[in-house]
Amino acid sequence: MTTLQHYDPARPIHSLRDAGVQATKSETSSSLSVEGVSIAAASTAGERWEFTLPQPTTLVASFGKEGVLKKIVKIFSKELQVGDPAFDDKVYISTSDPDKTGRFLQNADVRNLIAEFVGEGGAVEIEGTRVMIYAVNVGMVAVVSEKDVARLVCHVMAFEA
Repeated sequence: MTTLQHYDPARPIHSLRDAGVQATKSETSSSLSVEGVSIAAASTAGERWEFTLPQPTTLVASFGKEGVLKKIVKIFSKELQVGDPAFDDKVYISTSDPDKTGRFLQNADVRNLIAEFVGEGGAVEIEGTRVMIYAVNVGMVAVVSEKDVARLVCHVMAFEA
């Protein structure tokens, strides 16, 4: 799956760093306010993972939750569909190279990871040397693990190898 020679699933982020990948994780939060009053029921919290790869990828794609507005946009534009109904119904794909992104998404593990990340409102962006993963917490619990985040980055690196 990876070009990393000594990938250790017990230490996924350290394995990426050992391979020259820079990794940062930050907490995110947002809330809806009306006339300066925060509405707690509409607040969200999550994590933002940012990875800088040692070599740029030629894959340029972003993946987000398939919502009503994006379904309307699809009426007027062509969105990449991979033929996996569960994935296609859940994930909206934006890419400058549908053929390359389609090849990347042929891997079922890649589709499952991306669907997991965007399922609760997160997103994935891949371009150049940057891989960004946004995850929304459910309650107070993070919905993605370091292992899964690192696995997706490994897939990006292996795709280019």
